[in-house]
Amino acid sequence: MRALSYIAMLSASVAFVGACSGSGTAAEVASVPGSTPTSTPEGLAIIADERVEAATLRLEVTECTSGVTNRATAVVIDGGSVVSVAHTFVNSGSPVLWDNTGHEFAATLTYLDPEQDLAVFEVEPGLVEGLPLSNQAQDRSVRFVSFVEDKGPTIQQATVLRYTRLTLDGVGDRAGIELEAPIRKGDSGGPVISDEGAVLGVVFASNNGVDSGWAIASEEVRAAIEASKSDSAPSLSC
Repeated sequence: MRALSYIAMLSASVAFVGACSGSGTAAEVASVPGSTPTSTPEGLAIIADERVEAATLRLEVTECTSGVTNRATAVVIDGGSVVSVAHTFVNSGSPVLWDNTGHEFAATLTYLDPEQDLAVFEVEPGLVEGLPLSNQAQDRSVRFVSFVEDKGPTIQQATVLRYTRLTLDGVGDRAGIELEAPIRKGDSGGPVISDEGAVLGVVFASNNGVDSGWAIASEEVRAAIEASKSDSAPSLSC
């Protein structure tokens, strides 16, 4: 699969940070002015880090023609849906998910939206306790979870620079989050979480050369999960 690179309006070079690599296809990330984040606790009970780590999975998808396995990150949401990014699935087949104990889950892809860059899967109910989606996107000090292949899920500190709206090459208008965070290859699909452990969004791109990047906000994740319950299952390339 090819990595798609972006050119942001803020003159920052942005790239997908799923497991993809190779030459990029240029696009634009148009940023619409958003709100300045402030700290607004949601009154949620604190979710233990162990539960956050258990709900963060490694996603593996194999390319149809080359047989190369690409890796990204996914997160289990309350209710049993698993969410990641769509760009991992270009010219690829069925997904496989792994947890932090090395257990493999057979996953069924139920929703795929390349414009919004979101994918939703279903796994056997009750296998993993999911995380709640945030109802308020106002946190400044947040964390994001990276699934490092040899180390499992790692929770890292991040700062929200702003909540905004993004378009990709003029399409796919969506709520987004700009982050100051050490986002790296393979982090796409990883959850951005509040201090309480609620999911504020999922990472989908990094700014090349600097420790910052972009996430798709929780309201878009919620809409994708709802759509996955009514839309017909997408067909994969192989």
